[in-house]
Order: sequence, then C-alpha cells, then structure tokens
Amino acid sequence: MSHQQKQPINIVEETQAPKTNQLVVIGLPDTGLVGIIAAGHLIEFLKMKEIGYIDSDHFPPIIVLHNGQVKNPFRIYSGDGITLVVSEVPTPPRLVNEFGKAVVEWIQQKNAKLVLTLGGIPVPNRVNIESPEVFAVGLGEKAGDIMKKAGVKPLEEGMMAGPYASILWQCKKRSVPILSLLAQSFPEYPDPGAAAAVLETLSKVIDKKIEVKDLADKAEEIRVKTRDLMKQTGRSMQEMGKAREYEIPPLYA
Repeated sequence: MSHQQKQPINIVEETQAPKTNQLVVIGLPDTGLVGIIAAGHLIEFLKMKEIGYIDSDHFPPIIVLHNGQVKNPFRIYSGDGITLVVSEVPTPPRLVNEFGKAVVEWIQQKNAKLVLTLGGIPVPNRVNIESPEVFAVGLGEKAGDIMKKAGVKPLEEGMMAGPYASILWQCKKRSVPILSLLAQSFPEYPDPGAAAAVLETLSKVIDKKIEVKDLADKAEEIRVKTRDLMKQTGRSMQEMGKAREYEIPPLYA
C-alpha cells in the first residue's frame, strides 16, 4: 500500500510500517557519511527488511543495484522495533525543506516514540582523535531524559544545515521527540570510525547491543566503496551552507 504526501515528496510503503511505539532511525549522506555507514551496518546487523521507499518526480533519475536488484536510493527498513530511513544519494538541496516536512509528517502519523538521526560533526584534527566523541541535540523531555541516562553530552552551541536541520525543525514544530547523535568526523572523507562511535552511543540510547567490530575490520573497503558518494555529498553540502556548520555560535540565546 502507499501513503501519499503532497508533492513533491511521496512516501511509499510496500509493506505497512508499524504504527505505534517504534523508534525511527534516520541515516543520510552527511559529514563523513557517518549516517549512511551507520545505517547500512544497522540494517545488516539487525537483519532488517525493506518495506518501502521515498519517491519524487523532482529527484534526479538515479537507481542503485544491490545483488542485481534495482533499488530506489531512498529506502525504508523495519525490524527489531526500529523503522529506519536511509538514503544512498544526497538529498537535492532545493528539496531539503520538503523532504524534512514529508518525513516528519509521516513519522508523526506512525506515532513513533522517538526519532534518532545519525550524523557527524566536522573536526579539523580528526586524524589525531583515536576515539571520536559523540554529542547530541535533543528536543522534548523524553529526548533529554534519554541523553542523561545514556551519558551523552549535549551540543550547546553551533549551527546545523541540510536535511537533518530540516528534520529537527519540523520535529520542533510538531512536538515530535527527536535526538540527533553526532560523532566527531572527518569533514570530507568517509569515516567508519565515527560511524562506529555513533552506533556505540545508539546502543546505549536504545539499550540494544550493536556489535561494531565489522566497521573497523572493513574500514578501508567502506572508504573505497563510498568515496564517490562522499564527493557528491560534498558538493551538495557546499550548496546547503554546511561548510559553516558548527563554526559560528548563534548571535542570540
């Protein structure tokens, strides 16, 4: 069945997503590709099933191939109490606001208990950081309580741009609880180490064991496979002003 949003973004459910008490995890191409690397690992580790995709006539005509099967690059998975939204291509900059709105409206209709986005914070000295630190941006009392329980430091000052910023803003407008987990990351290179750090924090947040050893073992393979996507993402990030992300403190509290 399909759930159609107002154009330009449609969310299509080939198998209906669970309607209550789900965690919704979102992994999109962003700084260091942290979100998509982490999401891909989560899909494999939890053996999640593909249940739908996000479509638009305004998306570029791109498909991806996995095991010889044609796939939409914007896909939805489900399993183990988690609904996961992942993309293998950057969100077109001109559609970022509509994308965030459509995704959060859909999440709200599913009565999800919490949204979790996985991403990176660009740090220039990442090469000298052995264990990337993970920070969080939370909205809602539930998110705040989870941060405290899991011992995740809040990101106190900074700026966010792109799809995650749009999703956060739409959640704020609709009072949807959300927690954005952000690992220190290489700004312009795929960063499996940061993805592992964000997954270790996610494991504490959702109280579910997530083994990340494979990410370290396959780090070089992951970097090679994702370098072209990192280039595409870098171009999109420049268009969205993400080069200034976290560099400029807000003028007003």
